[in-house]
Amino acid sequence: MARRTFVGAELGVAHRPSGDSRIAFALAAGTAPPGGRAAARARLTIQLLFNSAATAGVGIYAGVGTAFIARRGTPGQAFLAVLLGLEGRPGRRQSWFVEAGLGGGVLAAGGWRVRWFH
Repeated sequence: MARRTFVGAELGVAHRPSGDSRIAFALAAGTAPPGGRAAARARLTIQLLFNSAATAGVGIYAGVGTAFIARRGTPGQAFLAVLLGLEGRPGRRQSWFVEAGLGGGVLAAGGWRVRWFH
C-alpha cells in the first residue's frame, strides 16, 4: 500500500538520562524503489518508558523525534517521527523489542536489544 518501501537493517544506540526516559539514535541502510536504489534512514527520538524497571513481562514505550531519509539520485527528506513500542523485560540486560510508528512512511521494526547498565 505504500508508495515507497524502504527495506534494510538498522543499528541503534540509546542513553537513559533517567530511569523512565531514553534518547535513541538509529541508522539503517538498505534499498528503496524505484529500481532498488541504495538508501539510508536516520532517526533520533526521545522516548518515554512505562514500566522501565520490570525484570519480567513487557514494557511499553512511546517516542517522538525526527527521521531523515536519503535515496541515491534523489534529495534527502526530513520528517517528524512518532513511535510506539513493546520490549520484553525492560529492566534486564537483553530482550526482544517490536515497534511501529510514522516518519516518512509507516515504520515496523523488531529485533534484539542489549543493554549496559552503570
